[in-house]
Amino acid sequence: MKKNRDSIKETYQSRYDRLDLEYEKVKKRIQNISILRISTFLTGVVLIYFASGFSALHVIVVVAVFLPAFIVSVVWHTKSHRKRDELKRLLNINKNELDALDGKYDQFDNGNEFHDDDHHFAGDLDIFGEGSIFQYLNRTSTIIGKTKLAGWFLNPEKDIEVIGSRQKSVNDLNEKLDWRQKFQSVGLWISESKEDKQGILDWFKLPTDYQKGIFTFLIYTMPVLSTFMLLMLIMDYINFQVFTIYILIPLGIAFSQFRKIQAKHELVSRKSELLRKYSRLIGLIESEDFSSPALTAHQTSLKSEHNASEAIRKLSKIVNALDARLNIFGWLFLNYFILWDILQARRLEQWRETNRDNVPEWFDALSEFDALNSLGGFAYNHPGFILPQPVRNAFQLEATACGHPLIQPGARVDNPISFSNWGQFVIITGANMAGKSTYLRTVAVNFILAMVGAPVCATEFRFNPALIFTSIRTKDNLLQNESYFFAELKRLKAIIDELEKGNRLFIVLDEILKGTNSKDKQTGSKALLKQLIRYGASGLIATHDLALGGLIDEYPGNIRNMRFEVEIRNDELEFDYKLKDGISRNLNATFLMKKMGITI
Repeated sequence: MKKNRDSIKETYQSRYDRLDLEYEKVKKRIQNISILRISTFLTGVVLIYFASGFSALHVIVVVAVFLPAFIVSVVWHTKSHRKRDELKRLLNINKNELDALDGKYDQFDNGNEFHDDDHHFAGDLDIFGEGSIFQYLNRTSTIIGKTKLAGWFLNPEKDIEVIGSRQKSVNDLNEKLDWRQKFQSVGLWISESKEDKQGILDWFKLPTDYQKGIFTFLIYTMPVLSTFMLLMLIMDYINFQVFTIYILIPLGIAFSQFRKIQAKHELVSRKSELLRKYSRLIGLIESEDFSSPALTAHQTSLKSEHNASEAIRKLSKIVNALDARLNIFGWLFLNYFILWDILQARRLEQWRETNRDNVPEWFDALSEFDALNSLGGFAYNHPGFILPQPVRNAFQLEATACGHPLIQPGARVDNPISFSNWGQFVIITGANMAGKSTYLRTVAVNFILAMVGAPVCATEFRFNPALIFTSIRTKDNLLQNESYFFAELKRLKAIIDELEKGNRLFIVLDEILKGTNSKDKQTGSKALLKQLIRYGASGLIATHDLALGGLIDEYPGNIRNMRFEVEIRNDELEFDYKLKDGISRNLNATFLMKKMGITI
């Protein structure tokens, strides 16, 4: 059966209902296990009390029966808690998807830390931030995956082969709803921060200190010697004063390395659970069947030579063992017997030397899967969207029924896009609120999605990748004493500078030079457009300056005029938001001012 938005909603709702039933069952089970655990403990205590009145053998028998039962109940209780937490995460995932299909997606990470007003299109097109396209499709659950996905949007891919490879991966993951949600659930198990990743990377740069022969000798000899001295004390061959003097030897050795090991430990401290999360995520990748060549290649890189999930699980255990030093009594006890700090520092160094060359590849594969998981989910949620067709022409950007992906289907009006070569500009005129700015963003956002490797909101879409530069939402800067007009000129200069480097650009401009007077604006706009055509750029220009459309007489092969119209019927404005040929002649500013009570 072909998917549509209603069937997808039904799927998410069905999953939510099933998970909710299971969640309630597990909650009930936890309550019963809690009662059983307490009952087992109290019964055991009472029976031990009565058994102690008979003989030690009776006590041993009671302990032998009830202690394992109590341990089993504790383990069962812990596993049930984990199952409950996993079900809760999956419930939230499906609830969030249901909300997103209804146009509510503020529950997702908006990537605001990547927002940059000076970027050549991200600020203008609401790529990041509240209500952004990134927030709409972002389902990453690791910092490295989110960073990877953000990088794809900030620097869209130009290589057609890479784009095609991503599209195959998106198609592959589109059909793996269970796997995608399991992956996302495990990723959300432990929260993380940029500092976590940076700490691990910094740890990889540290020198190797504890593989020297002296430390090997101490690791093997001190446990034997410390055990021997303790037995000597117990058997009264030495007194406590002598034993105390000996204690200073292993603890003194450990303390002499305390600061150095502490510096290393701080970089990985309390990251055992995070590493376990990475291990589980990679394990999910290793065990799944993929058809996409790119996903299969990443999977192979995780399995070859050193099994990545097992290796990272081992690192997690080492870090967890080293964390035992955070307890002062644990530090004293463990370093007395086995020089715990030095032993775990050696194990960390040995792991690092074994896996140093593989870890960057492992993390890159994990981040790639996490980012592609978002695109796969985006494709699944929008069965009416299509994967666009990359072409190798000099430049082509053509689409049928293209709409903005953030506008709900019932409110969205779709329009065509048509560019067949470089040096082509479409000048769009129209009344206020007629749809000019929305169309600019529609074209640019879908073009970026196409280069990212994601589906686009269209029925047909062909494109050749290109650099995109926009000037839509220019801002002044009081702190830098920068006026609105100067900020706009800086933006336009950045475009010219890029063209002078020999780069071909797709340019999107909304109201050129709107920070100056009408005469300068018209003169400057015409001069700029002529210059852009000479450089071989292509793009869209929205304007209220109808005279700009007259350049079609001078550049008939380079310029097309398109328009959005508005009609006034029964003293009300009517918009159809449909793109039409020609220059708009209908104006509505005066009408709107009168409606607002402004005397004309």
